[in-house]
Amino acid sequence: MRNRCLIFTGSVETLDYFSLQLADAFLSGGRDVFVWDLRRSEFSRAAFDALQDPENTTIVSFNFTGFCNEDETLLSEKEEQRPGETIFEERGLEILNICVDSPIYYVPHLLSGIRGLRPVCIDRNHAAFTERFFPEYGKVAFLPSAGNLLPSVSRRIEGETIFPGLLRAESTREKWFTLPALPTYEEWCHREIPVIFTGNFVPQEKLRKGIRHLAPEYVEFLEDCIGDFEKDPSLPMEEGLLRRIDETFYDPGEAHNREEDLKALYSLSYVDLSVRTLYRGRLIRTLAEAGIPVFLTGKDWELLPCDHPENLRSTGHEITSAECLRWLQKSRISLNLMPWFKQGVHDRIFQSQLCGCAVLTDPTPVLKEDYADGKNIGIYDPSDMQSAARACAAMLEDPGQTYALAVAGYETAAARHTWAERARTLECL
Repeated sequence: MRNRCLIFTGSVETLDYFSLQLADAFLSGGRDVFVWDLRRSEFSRAAFDALQDPENTTIVSFNFTGFCNEDETLLSEKEEQRPGETIFEERGLEILNICVDSPIYYVPHLLSGIRGLRPVCIDRNHAAFTERFFPEYGKVAFLPSAGNLLPSVSRRIEGETIFPGLLRAESTREKWFTLPALPTYEEWCHREIPVIFTGNFVPQEKLRKGIRHLAPEYVEFLEDCIGDFEKDPSLPMEEGLLRRIDETFYDPGEAHNREEDLKALYSLSYVDLSVRTLYRGRLIRTLAEAGIPVFLTGKDWELLPCDHPENLRSTGHEITSAECLRWLQKSRISLNLMPWFKQGVHDRIFQSQLCGCAVLTDPTPVLKEDYADGKNIGIYDPSDMQSAARACAAMLEDPGQTYALAVAGYETAAARHTWAERARTLECL
């Protein structure tokens, strides 16, 4: 990385929260940070133009924030530049973009040939896919997601008063985020929420509204794709979709067309979203029908078909990242289901542990590098959701052992899986 870092705010709240934690870590490590607020782009552009050496800057962005916004302020004004090129490319900035979702969602951005781009993926399968289909970007870095911390300066983080412009590392300031203290056993036992799941629910009917205009044979193709992942929950999304494309649209041995494959994959986000909601609903419904009370942070959970809805209660609306952490601090066990990251880890695990929760999750090979079932985490089999109900019931029945999981998980996440740790890795790229 170069001496100065540029982050974006004012886009997606969760991505803002990630970015600000990285900025906090970069400042603490001695790097200046430029904050570009997309809600105040003219002010941000003026401050950026005032930099003496803008080329001495590395952008750290999530999901192409800053490169997918239709904002004239971000575009180069030079006629000789290609259409759509940003001022950052024009001035030679290094760009580290962290994809926290499958790269199939970002095919147009990757195809646009962003100058100076170095893609970073939070899943090894995503990194391999990007290298295969976009070799022009070279080696793609793998960087697992990380756990959010609570804001220590709420008036600045949650009140959106971190203004755009340059923040200098040497300036005296208080840290924006702090690691919560590990609760004592007594404090943990008195937490009001036995089991929590953080995340929204998207009913299948809502998703189907988006494909009603499609030809029946294509809808059938989409349902066949979903069926592949129902049969095999270990199947990586990109691999499964490419296999179905090959079987449906190509003759045996026929050479593939890269552009057509990418176009097809980009149109299949419906499958990814459908599979996520299918398994998410299955997990929560199984626990509720086993008599386990689950608290849900997010919207639309009241639309989940369930024989025992009395075991479910929710916030009833989407919440902010900081609010999510505060709910986790009231909980003993946090459930996780990977959003089809088969070679990665979702940040839900780490931030739950940093808030003192014992975590029950489906496994991935990456997770197993730092975690072991019964040592610092609980593991269930996503092909058998009853295993999740049995494991959760056992954790509730043995609070001493479950608290020990929470303590060991907290220690692992605090040592290895904060955004400060990820900032140190990014500095070496």
